[in-house]
Amino acid sequence: MEDLAVNPIDTECSRKSTKRKMTASTSSRKTRSTSCGPLSKKKFFFDGYFEDITVIDNIKKKIVDSGGTVLQRCTKLTDFIVQGENSKHNDKSHVIFTSLDKVQRLLEGHITIEDFSVVSTTRTQSGQDVDEKASLTRSDDANRVSASSADVGGLSGWNDPIPDDEWQTVSSLINGTCPANDDVLTVGTNKLKQSSMNRLKAPHLPPSHRPRDLWLDDLVMNCTRSMLIEGDANLCNNEAGRKVTYYAVSQFYQLMMDTRHNDLALRNKFTYKSVERMCTKSPCKNLLLHRRCYLPIFVQECHWVGCVIDNDKQVIGLFNPSGKDGVNSEVLQNMHKLVEAEYERLGLEDKSRINLDDWRLEDISPKHKYKQLNGYDCGIFTLLFMSFHSQDLPHDFTQDYIYKHCGGRGARGKLAHLLWKESDEHVKPCLQHPQHS
Repeated sequence: MEDLAVNPIDTECSRKSTKRKMTASTSSRKTRSTSCGPLSKKKFFFDGYFEDITVIDNIKKKIVDSGGTVLQRCTKLTDFIVQGENSKHNDKSHVIFTSLDKVQRLLEGHITIEDFSVVSTTRTQSGQDVDEKASLTRSDDANRVSASSADVGGLSGWNDPIPDDEWQTVSSLINGTCPANDDVLTVGTNKLKQSSMNRLKAPHLPPSHRPRDLWLDDLVMNCTRSMLIEGDANLCNNEAGRKVTYYAVSQFYQLMMDTRHNDLALRNKFTYKSVERMCTKSPCKNLLLHRRCYLPIFVQECHWVGCVIDNDKQVIGLFNPSGKDGVNSEVLQNMHKLVEAEYERLGLEDKSRINLDDWRLEDISPKHKYKQLNGYDCGIFTLLFMSFHSQDLPHDFTQDYIYKHCGGRGARGKLAHLLWKESDEHVKPCLQHPQHS
């Protein structure tokens, strides 16, 4: 989470905080070298969103001072290209950098543009840049992939703006006053109730609400799971040889650990039989035969975390939005027991390709400013982790991003919008009901 490289999401920051950072970076540049490496031998593409145009002007100046040529692209002030030949590849290349933290470090001279990832491109006859393939260089010890500006993982349209007329409908849904158990949306086989939609109020905790009132419930998590599954199916159809990714239902871990057993002595005990049927019903019939497996886990009935079983790398990773704590190790150990149980179900041929001794347990929880900073956004952080990580994108979103995504409507508002668009029935909010407390 600390290392920031290619990030296709829109990074939004307040004008005020950006100006403070830019003031500091301006004074720093007076004593630091402006060299950014051999820019004339590369073509760089900047794609991002910053409210303060001073950031853009300083990036442009940095590039021009280093011998690059800035070309305006599209109509956004935040998009431009630095034209040049690429010495590392036979074709042209571009670099996408939208991380504000990395831009600041670039402007202050701590890093150079050479530190950003390079993505292969070609040029059409009209001179427009076209992504040719996801041919990546290694950056900050992580492989990054280029995603379209509109899609993040299986959440198609995540970065698309929300039209005002659609937001009016979505807003009336998440602030709806229907009876709590009324079905208001249908996503796949799941029906979202009014109480579930109320949990997506955005972007901040409303007055008179408790943090737990905005904790995402199983219905929201599993409806989003349906969208992630659909997105993965599209990726598999478009990418030959890509294995299926498995997304578990949100109750998987609770069932596996029997967290609600009537006998207190038997609670929180690993019980493989409780989930064996779900494992055998997975697309590849065994969790270890998928590309990856993602599990949202509601630990201690009060906090969402995300777990990934990466079969190619033989790694079990745990993402806790609030950072590293005692529960992380316990969850990782329990997930390792699941891997061992699934291994026993494999045939001899599959077993010969897997060595359980090679598997690693990794705590990949965020640090510092990338941690969840409030008491109610753990579910959003967990869903975004699964979506980003499934496409090898850096999960370097911040609490500020969660609040300000999509023009200030927040990640919660955007998720509600996607669920509404995905719904088989665009149910009208039943505002005629009297208000319920």
